[in-house]
Amino acid sequence: MKLSQLSFHKVDDFTKLPLSGAVFELKGTNYYKTVASNEDGLVVFQNLSTGKYFFREIEPPAGYLLDNETLVVTVDFEGKVYLNSHPAHNIIVGNINADGSTLAVDETVSIGERVINSEDIEI
Repeated sequence: MKLSQLSFHKVDDFTKLPLSGAVFELKGTNYYKTVASNEDGLVVFQNLSTGKYFFREIEPPAGYLLDNETLVVTVDFEGKVYLNSHPAHNIIVGNINADGSTLAVDETVSIGERVINSEDIEI
């Protein structure tokens, strides 16, 4: 069985600077892990087997509001990773300012109020 990895950089959408301290949760059958973004904004979930997972931010970085939306991460039999049925590559999870306004992004897929920006995820 091929194991996959979900990794991405949490960044400020305006400045593109990394955001540390955001905590994310990924849960699936026989899998539960929380990971905080490091000083480079990097978050890595490793050893994902085929199946469905639920992904969400559980603690925002300082100065940002928590986005309570849960996203579905799917790993197929070939080890490809999908986020809400979209191929999960070249994306950044967007941010919400502490005042509740959504930060601008370059473009791509918008899933509910969570903005997905096509720039910086490694799968």
